[in-house]
Formats: sequence, structure tokens, C-alpha cells
Amino acid sequence: MCAQEYSSQRDNTSISVTGSGTRVGITSLAYGIADMAMASREVRMEGVEVYGDNFEPFPIAIDAVAIAISSDVYEGGIKNLSRRQLLSMHNGDVDSWNELGGQTCLFRP
Repeated sequence: MCAQEYSSQRDNTSISVTGSGTRVGITSLAYGIADMAMASREVRMEGVEVYGDNFEPFPIAIDAVAIAISSDVYEGGIKNLSRRQLLSMHNGDVDSWNELGGQTCLFRP
């Protein structure tokens, strides 16, 4: 809505906002397809090195993330998860709920 309002007040201005993901946005910057992109994570240094001097990260906000588990997982023994456990799950270091204190079944992201 903000992009439409901004563009409607200025001639020869076009802003397109799409939700194609951080990687697509950053890659679009690298190839000159976009002048600006949103990212839902910190841009890694290797990305900055690849994209050269024309790339400048400018953080304006931080996402809030809520984690939900199924009732089966909860009833199977997982009553809470630490940040370290969540990171292990995200990184693929954990592949079964029993590694976190739950029943023996594979973790399905």
C-alpha cells in the first residue's frame, strides 16, 4: 500500500514489492535487476564480497518469529525448546524429536 501511494504521488516512479525471498532479493541487487531488496536475515559476508562495492546492507528492523509445535509433539514430551535447540534443528544437526527429549520420530520442518 505504501509503495502504491508513493508512486501515485510521483510521476515516472514505480515501486514493486514482492515476496520472493531473501536470496532472490539479494541476487536481484547483484545483477542490477533491483535497486533495493528486503532480507529476512542478516546478509552474510560472502554475499557482500560477491556483490562488491555496489552493495550496502542497511538494517531497519528485526523480524519476530514465533515457533509452534503440534499437539502430538507436545504430548510426546517436548514442553519447551531453547534457542540452541531451535538452531540445531534449523541447521540440520538434529533430525529426531528424541534428541530433544521427545518420542522417537523424525523431525519434519
